[in-house]
Amino acid sequence: MTEPNDSEFIFEQPYRNNVWRVQLCTFGGNDRVSLWPWFKDADGALQPCNPKYIRNGLQMPPERLWALGEAIMAVKAEIDSRRA
Repeated sequence: MTEPNDSEFIFEQPYRNNVWRVQLCTFGGNDRVSLWPWFKDADGALQPCNPKYIRNGLQMPPERLWALGEAIMAVKAEIDSRRA
């Protein structure tokens, strides 16, 4: 199972009944970037959705962050050009 590092989440976005978080994690001793849904438990605290039941999270090696960042910036540029 993926274990969050001591770092706090980097980004958070509410969506439907979950809150999606970007966070640095480790899996098998390797760093991973996690984009994972969290839910509010009965006490109102956020808990990560269990991957056994929720299989729509994303984990990727940190080496892919640059490509992801470029893709996000390309989408932003396209949105900005449509609004101009």
